[in-house]
Amino acid sequence: MEYILAFLSLFLYRYARLVVNLWAYHRHKPITPSRASKLTSKDVTVVIPSVDGHGVRLIHTLQSILQNSPQKVILVTIKKNHMKAEEMIKSLQSLQAIVKVITVHKPNKREQMAAGIREVATKITVFADDDDVMWTDSLLQWILSPFEKTTRTGAVGTCQRVQRNPVQSISQSVFRFLGALYIERRNFDCAATVHIDGGVPCISGRTAAYRTSILQDQNFIQGFCNETWGGNELDPDDDNFLTRWMVSQGWDIHIQCHPDALVSTMLEDNPNFLKQCLRWARSNWRSNLRSMFVEMFIWRRHPYSTYAVYLTTLSPPALVGDAALIWLCNKATEDLMLHHWLLGLLVVWMFISKFIKFLGYFQRHPSDIILLPISILFGYVHGVIKLYAACTLHVTRWENRERPDGTGKEESPRNQANKKHLVCNWKKYTHFLWTVAWPAGNIRLQLHCFGLGMLNRMNELGVLSYRDICIFVLLQVLDMGSLTAAIRIFLLLPLEDYWIKKLKIGSFERIMALSGDFHENNDPNASADLISEAGSFEYQMAAIFLQLGPLLLDALLALSTLYYLETRAAFCFIVVVVFYFCVQNLGPQEDLQRQRFHSLKREKSVVCQSVLNWATVSYFNGFKREKEGLVEAVDTQLDYKKKSAIRSMFKTTMETSGFAAGFVGACLATARGVTQGDRPVGGLFAMLTYWTRLSEPLKFTVRQIGTLREQAVKMEPFIEIFEKTPTVVDPEEDAPSATINSGNIDFDRVNFSYDGRRPIFEDFSFKIKSGQTIVIVGATGSGKSTLIKLLLRQYSPQSGTIRIDGKDISRVRMETVRENIALAPQHPGFFVNTITDNIRYANPKASDADVHEACRVAAIHDQILKYPDRYDTVMRADKLSGGERRRLAIARAFIKNAPLLILDEPTNDLDNKTAAQIRHNMLRRTRGQTTIVISHDINLMKDADKIIVIDSGKVVEEGNHRTLMHRQGHYYKLYTGKM
Repeated sequence: MEYILAFLSLFLYRYARLVVNLWAYHRHKPITPSRASKLTSKDVTVVIPSVDGHGVRLIHTLQSILQNSPQKVILVTIKKNHMKAEEMIKSLQSLQAIVKVITVHKPNKREQMAAGIREVATKITVFADDDDVMWTDSLLQWILSPFEKTTRTGAVGTCQRVQRNPVQSISQSVFRFLGALYIERRNFDCAATVHIDGGVPCISGRTAAYRTSILQDQNFIQGFCNETWGGNELDPDDDNFLTRWMVSQGWDIHIQCHPDALVSTMLEDNPNFLKQCLRWARSNWRSNLRSMFVEMFIWRRHPYSTYAVYLTTLSPPALVGDAALIWLCNKATEDLMLHHWLLGLLVVWMFISKFIKFLGYFQRHPSDIILLPISILFGYVHGVIKLYAACTLHVTRWENRERPDGTGKEESPRNQANKKHLVCNWKKYTHFLWTVAWPAGNIRLQLHCFGLGMLNRMNELGVLSYRDICIFVLLQVLDMGSLTAAIRIFLLLPLEDYWIKKLKIGSFERIMALSGDFHENNDPNASADLISEAGSFEYQMAAIFLQLGPLLLDALLALSTLYYLETRAAFCFIVVVVFYFCVQNLGPQEDLQRQRFHSLKREKSVVCQSVLNWATVSYFNGFKREKEGLVEAVDTQLDYKKKSAIRSMFKTTMETSGFAAGFVGACLATARGVTQGDRPVGGLFAMLTYWTRLSEPLKFTVRQIGTLREQAVKMEPFIEIFEKTPTVVDPEEDAPSATINSGNIDFDRVNFSYDGRRPIFEDFSFKIKSGQTIVIVGATGSGKSTLIKLLLRQYSPQSGTIRIDGKDISRVRMETVRENIALAPQHPGFFVNTITDNIRYANPKASDADVHEACRVAAIHDQILKYPDRYDTVMRADKLSGGERRRLAIARAFIKNAPLLILDEPTNDLDNKTAAQIRHNMLRRTRGQTTIVISHDINLMKDADKIIVIDSGKVVEEGNHRTLMHRQGHYYKLYTGKM
């Protein structure tokens, strides 16, 4: 009886929902459009988030959308692909709607959707995929009809079908078939649950409509863009969030299932379809778990839908459920005839349940019926995919939205902050070492690696046969030790040189290629130390590639021999190995190593800061405070060192005890075999020999792993540098050069913020004509220096365009932009080198006469001649006054002879006579050259062709001195000191 009850319970659990859904699906009716509809296609804006921003599939999608005549289509792509998107839009003929392209900085679907939402001005917003989504000509009419029927409708979903394009192989047919059934199953479940209680598992992101007022709620945008899972920001799962938000705010959802409300779409027709299923499964797991255990309001509003979610999420895989039903049916019946009948009926029912949802599909495509067994098999495989998805919910990236430049998705600041255990990520660490250490493409160095590995094994030979002993004696006579040492040095030197060079130059290139945000927010001394210390990591390369590899291979061979000699001894050794590695992983050892490493850096920083700022310390009599700070740093470092030593002693004791116990066990096991006659007496000595042979590699490997763990902590900043990508990059490898002929500059509606919260520029626009001298004035912090950084492409604006001679500087190579601009910054930097070399740095081809002439223009020539070594004087920052540094910076800018000259506060720190001389020389030297001067010097303002006044990130006034004084606006107040 208990088997019958169990069978009936499981049968109802698995199939009651199917029966109810079949009834509901056939009862569900779409809401037909009304002829007197108040909502029309002109009340709709379509938002399409896309990474590429161009392509044949996207063109097809746009064409089908435009046939529905929406008011506006907003294509949201990344800044790098803005030009391609604009060109694609221009190629579309007879546009029936406004098509606007907007950009975001990095590929992030939710950020792209939010950016599009902010641009919407219509009542209804429709999100559409960019992946070849084809609309019917009347789709918008059907989408809008539920919104008119009731004002409580907040979202309307669509049904989809997979496009049946010609296929080229059997595998494509199979995967297309599986994708089509996946979509059909989803349509079936959504229509059924909506009909029963108005709920839906998830609104499809392929095409869905929402009331714009809901989406533009700041609470929605905040939650939508900042949803996390396990501390990581969610890029996918946007449709799940939208569904839950509608329910949480009391809005109704409707699904339109009708041929005129159909969306044709594309799925992968190759093994990547399985990856799609995995991504969908992860999204469903995350959303369903939230629905069931966190957002309990869903139970109250849509109990049947939540019940369906519960079954979908927590039901065992289909293979387990079907097997359990068959087993229970077999146990529940004792009568043989009835037993066979019931089993037969159960199998028939199971078969029917596998395809009854798809009757409509098979009616449309009867030839696909032969693929039904594959669908049934895939149903069982999908259970495994769901289990794997449940184990990998921490994967929150959107795999098909990788960066087009191949660098991968840029990690958000929140995710970077949560990555506290980089040393534990051995996959990343090993990948980094492999890419840096292995001399790919250099066969000679690869042979060196192989030779060193073999040589290391020769130097550590232990147990030898008689023939080996003879060879060994012969080689000893030939002084093998000295010979192998010489060969080792010969083989190792080129590899060490290769590693040091690659590490140091590679880290230098990485750091120098990073944008201004990195260099302004990080200590330059720390970056320089990182490059200098890079060469010390070649120890890890040698340990991993030249010692650990051959050693582990040697140990494997010895263990195989030991297993052949005495199985129980080999088992004892394996237990010892497992014990060793368990001891190695006791406690949060990486955290302790990381804390000790940071304490060493802190100690070094305290010393460097105190010594570098000796003058400041002496001004304020702070020697005692600095000493106390150093004592505290040293004590902290020694405390961590002590903790590390204690932990190391504890582990060593544990390892020694475990090894001794394993050794005793192996000896007893072998001795027992000898005493019972199962093994010869020599077997004990052979076991001891191979045990000894194995013990050294084990101990060495454990020591190396411990050392590598410590080194890995030190390498964390190094690996982070190699993972960073510049925020300002060239658009393409073959991007055009920025050749400046006239020097016209145009800032067109530029918006910029350093941190994304406090705007520096908002719709910032101005124009400079060729040959003009422009003075830019404004209060402190108004963004004058930021303007220079944007021109030099140290930063990129969030939106807007900067043009020089009509060319968008974001679409040309950075180096060519900088080649055409000469800058004298407000806080100039110089190398510890001669005055001549520092000035010539701007123009390496300049002669000494050119250097002297530039210094005359900057009014510093006579001062230099008073130095003992004149122009050969080695510059030290602490030996120069502020005025001298500024004039040398002006000379360096003049000698470059660039079409565009920028001077930032050129007359600050100068006496009136010197300032007047520089103004006179500058006016003479820059005649006909486009010059931007940032200054509050009244005399420079009077001589300027135009003055641009900046306030709160906007240009508030433009004109010459006389005009602006007459207006008595911002400039007048600045000039008269009333502001």
